[in-house]
Order: sequence, then C-alpha cells, then structure tokens
Amino acid sequence: MKPDFVIAAMFSGMLLFPSVVQSQDQGPRVIVEAAQTTEFVDRIEAIGTLRAAESVQISANVTETITEIGFDDGQVVTRGQVLVELEHKEETALVAEARAALETASQEFDRASALLDRATLSESVMQSRQRDLSFAEAQLARALAREADRIIRAPFDGVVGLRTVSLGTTVRPGDPIVRIDDVSELNLDFSVPATRLATIAAGQSVAARSPALSGEVFSGEIQTIDSVVDTTTRSVLVRAVIPNPEGRLKPGLLMTVSVEAAPRQSVTVNEAAIIPSGQNTTVYVVVDSDDGPRVEQRTVDPGARRAGDVEILAGLEDGEQVITHGAMKVRPGSPVTPVMADRTKGSPLSQYLDNS
Repeated sequence: MKPDFVIAAMFSGMLLFPSVVQSQDQGPRVIVEAAQTTEFVDRIEAIGTLRAAESVQISANVTETITEIGFDDGQVVTRGQVLVELEHKEETALVAEARAALETASQEFDRASALLDRATLSESVMQSRQRDLSFAEAQLARALAREADRIIRAPFDGVVGLRTVSLGTTVRPGDPIVRIDDVSELNLDFSVPATRLATIAAGQSVAARSPALSGEVFSGEIQTIDSVVDTTTRSVLVRAVIPNPEGRLKPGLLMTVSVEAAPRQSVTVNEAAIIPSGQNTTVYVVVDSDDGPRVEQRTVDPGARRAGDVEILAGLEDGEQVITHGAMKVRPGSPVTPVMADRTKGSPLSQYLDNS
C-alpha cells in the first residue's frame, strides 16, 4: 500500500468518525478546586502605639524638703497611698490649732443656741457665734489644705517608675518626683484611612502584636473613634483597649494592629485561579458537557483578598470547579481532564500535571 493512500485513509477516518477521535482526546490534565462559600472579613492593618490608661508625672506644689519616701522603684501602689512627705511640722501644728479653735467655736455656738431657745439671748449675738463657727471651720480647712500640699499621695492605682529625688532633696513647684501609670489596661492608638471609616465601630475586636514580645498576639476591642478626620493624612484616629493583667505590655511599645471588619458569607476561590484580562478579571471554570469536561471562561468581580484566597462578589457560584494550575494549556471550549487537588495535604501540586 502506498504511503499517500495510507495518509488519505487516516484523514478520511477522522472525518467519518469524529466522535471516536473526540472520545480518545480527553484534553490536558488541569488542577481544579471548588469555589466555596466561607466567612470573609475586611482586614485593616495599621501601626499603633500603646499608652497607659492613666498616666501622671508626680510633682510638688510647694517649695519644701523631702523627709519621707514611701515607695520603691517599679512598685505597685494604690490610690491614696503616701508617696512622698515634705517637711510639714508647722502645718501639722496649724491644723491642731485650727481644730482647737473650731472646738471652742462649736461649744460657744451650742450654748448660744440653748439661750436663744429660752429667749435670753439676742439675735445679733447668735449671728456673731455663727460667724465665729464658720470662720473656725474655714481656718481648719485652710490648715488641712496646707498640710495636704506637703503629703503627696497616689491619685490612682498604678505602677511607679524610677524616682528622680532622694531624702533631703529640696523640691520646687513643678519639679518631677516620679511617674505613675495605670497599666492594668492600655490604650492602643492607631490611624485608619477615612475610606474605611464605615467598616469600623466601637466594640470591634482587634489583634495586636509587637516584635519586642516575639510577635505574641494580644486581643482587645475598639473603644473610641475620633470625631474628626485629619485633613493632612485623611485618616481618623482610633483607640482600642488592650487588657494587661500580667503587666507584660509597656506604654510606648509600637504595635502592629489588625482589625477584622464587615464579616460576611462570600464565595471564595484559590488566588491561583484568578486571570487578569485587560480591565476584567476572569477564571476558567470546568463544566460538564455531552462530550465530557470542557473549559468555560468566566468574567468575575473580585472583592477582598486574604492569604491564598480571593472573594468573588459576582460571576461564580458555590461548588463550581475552577482551574488553579494548567490554565496556560487550555482555551475556552477545549476539553480537559480535571484533577482535584487538596492544598491541605502539603504535596507539590505540580505532581498532578506530570505526564499530561
């Protein structure tokens, strides 16, 4: 038989029996994954700084010499605890004097009241005793205030820092003595673009981590959103509260903040399935036909992204199979041999394409 005759017979067979040839050509092997409906969130990343919930620099109100120091560096103190005493012997004496004067004025007022009830005392004398009593009360309040200026107490529960004075130091008004911070919970201030303002609200959870603490995650929640937008950066300041029961976090630490906003159920696909096509975004979907699995090119509307996945807002339904690997070997309408691959098993996906 001549070669030309053989070639002609083969070509004739392809025309006479196209279904037979088609059934033998199953198309290249491609890896597919099913689109899945999962919970999706908008993730906002920012950098923030920790600040103490309450913080104050303790200083003196008067010029006086330190006679007692009632704390150690780094000590936990409670509200009202005496931190520093300044010289106050004279003020203590004035308090005692004022108390005695008040006691005398009070006794005179009581006697005058009894006489007034028996109509044996004039109204003018009674008014005089009332003025004396009020004056004595004011003198005692003044003496107590002068004494209080020289006994410095903790204004709230907290932790003191490093003191900058010693016994015998003469301090003047405004001279720093020690800093006290309430670190039972810390404020985390960070900026969010104004375009994301509609997706955040008080009460939302945040996750914060710092390289200084080996990336450990600390949870908290948004407490307040500033009332104005910065006209220079077009961002808004957000304050979250981070509990700190063990005291591991310190004011001033730089933190990376993550906020998950607008939780929703969305169709998601492997990011490897996304194919940019001009101004559009497409995916290859494997659909069943009378001739077996075929490729259909589908325009989709992508949304947010997260590690390994892309949210699809429109154009794809839950359960549809999309090509994640091998898309370069196919075109719309071509036959394929789909292979389901499980990303969770850790095997190289290329193994499914060998010998294709």
